[in-house]
Amino acid sequence: MLTYLVYEKQQKLKIMMKMHGLKDGPYWMINYAYFFGLSAVYMILFVIFGSLIGLRLFTKNDYSIQFVFYLIHINVQIVLAFFASSFFSSVKIATVVGYIYVFGSGLLGGFLLHFFIEDTSFPSTFLSYLLPAYKIN
Repeated sequence: MLTYLVYEKQQKLKIMMKMHGLKDGPYWMINYAYFFGLSAVYMILFVIFGSLIGLRLFTKNDYSIQFVFYLIHINVQIVLAFFASSFFSSVKIATVVGYIYVFGSGLLGGFLLHFFIEDTSFPSTFLSYLLPAYKIN
């Protein structure tokens, strides 16, 4: 999403669309609808294949709660892409920063969560809600 938005800015496609009469509101709504539809299809396939394989993350949790969580996640992802695209003017830099953010936050989150899982003073009931597929002894 970020690279798509920065590419449009870099190539001045939005300015060309404005010259043809498209206003800002419909431009952002069309982009939002496109990103939301794409992400929604991906999340639906993610849940379907995860359930078919039998992953406990999908089978133990209610689908309505998962739907709400994925809906919030999709919207936050789109808003973050819209916000971050305002800081970049080059697609290459936006791509590099996006990859660093995704990999860095994943590694940092896994590293910090690892200490909570191994810490015996941390309440295990919180972890069982946070990680339902993780079996706590």
